[in-house]
This record gives sequence, structure tokens and C-alpha cells, in this order.
Amino acid sequence: MPEFKCDLVLSEDDAKFASNKITEYYQNFGNMADYLRKIKLERVAEMPTPLFGFNLSDDFFSDFNMHPEDMNFRVGVADHEIFHNYLEIITSHAIEASNPGRKLILMVYETNTNKIVGFIRLGSPMMNIAPRNRYFGEVLGAEAMPVFNKHAIMGMIIVPTQPFGFNYLGGKLLALMCCSHEVKQIIDEKYDMNLCHFETTSLYGSNERKRFYVSDLGYENSKDVILGKTDTLIKKSNHDRYSINNLTEWWRKKASNRYMTLLSDGRLRDTLEVWNENPDDIDIIR
Repeated sequence: MPEFKCDLVLSEDDAKFASNKITEYYQNFGNMADYLRKIKLERVAEMPTPLFGFNLSDDFFSDFNMHPEDMNFRVGVADHEIFHNYLEIITSHAIEASNPGRKLILMVYETNTNKIVGFIRLGSPMMNIAPRNRYFGEVLGAEAMPVFNKHAIMGMIIVPTQPFGFNYLGGKLLALMCCSHEVKQIIDEKYDMNLCHFETTSLYGSNERKRFYVSDLGYENSKDVILGKTDTLIKKSNHDRYSINNLTEWWRKKASNRYMTLLSDGRLRDTLEVWNENPDDIDIIR
């Protein structure tokens, strides 16, 4: 391999000049939220203008008088460009359209209104994270990765539209969808997998259990399969509960309690929160 050589040497004045420019730029921000808000608004401003009379947010769920008991959902594979245009006006972080490894992008719809309630992007798991190592009781090294990747997927983006997420525990609903029979079938068919392990991390949570979420998708020996102790998955007695319909029923009880509490407290939100219409109303991190 040829030796890399770099003759660039900064003088002290050049280094100070660069340092001062960086300091001047960032001193305009009171905190990281201010910085993220500026970057997001710049990106949204560069988006193509929709046809007159149409807004991307028209496709988002907005019937906030609807009780969770009246809702039903479906998951659909999304078009790449449409997915990212929608997501750009929902999330506070900068969306990267291209990512290495496997990728499955999904949108979740409430079927009575046929409106979007959330966005999911699943992808290849990170090579090594401490909570996973503790979950399996060992570090999964490079030699274990081929088997692990055959059976595992990671939730990279799990974002509800707002205020559907706030009013109805939308983030929990989307995380449940990631573990469903229906999503497993889509992934297995696309990548010739036999999915039995889903994991994701969260910015929020007071302990590791709340910041790292893992599911065995209803298989009692998923760990043994991933660790190479067996090739045969064994279903749990409650395996049927992992269908979208049954997972929705689990969510429905909790979402109903949340919805009624917000309603009685006068805290129910009824205005769509999107970056291209009302950015000042948006909680920055989501």
C-alpha cells in the first residue's frame, strides 16, 4: 500500500481563524435544540413546493375526536421518495435518504380514515452494542454476525405523526407493529431471512430497560437460534398474539386510558404538528 503523505500545515493564524469562525457560528445557538431547529428549517425550505391547494400533511391522521376503540390499522411498504418527504416535515432530526445494509421502509395507516399515523424504517443492526451483549450474555463477535444477521433486524426510525403519538401512545403502537407476523413476513420474503429478533434504542428512559427494547417475535428459543445452538424456531404458546390485530388490541387498552386522561385534563392536542406549517409548536426531539 502506498504511503499517504500530506504536506498541508496550518499556521497558528490560520488555526485561530478557523476556530473563530466555528465559534461565531455556534454562539448563535443557546442549546442543541436551537441548532437542530435551524438545520431542520433550512432543509424544509429546500423541499419542492407542492401543487396549489395540496399539502403533504393532508395525508396525516387528524381526526382527534376518534377514540382508540374505533381505530384499526394496516402496514404498507412505502415508496422511498414519498416516505422521506413525509418524514422530513415530521421529525426534528436530519433525514438521510441513503443508508448501507438492508432497509425496509413502512408507513402505518388508520384504516377508517386511510390516513398515515406513523413511519418505520428497519435496517441492519449495529455491529456491537452493550445492551444486546447483556441480553445474550456474551459479546456477539464477527464470527456470529452471519447467523445474527439472518435472524435480526433493528428499528432505525419509529416515528408517529403528531399529535397522534402524544394523544394515543403512537410510538408504542409503531414499535409493536415492528414485531408483528405481517412485518416479519415482509422482511423474510425480501431478504430471505427467518426473523426472530427485533431491537431498537430510544433517546428517552430512566434505565436500560426503557432505552433498549427487544422482542423475540413470539419464539421461545430465539436466543438459542441466534447463538447457533439450534436451527429450529419454537413458537411460544402466545405466538398468535403477535398479529397486527392482536397487538392493536393490547395497545387499544393503554391508548384508551391515555386518551381519556388527556381529554378529562384538557390536554388533548388537536392540531397537526409539521415543520413546514407550524414549526414553533413542535417539541424539538422526536
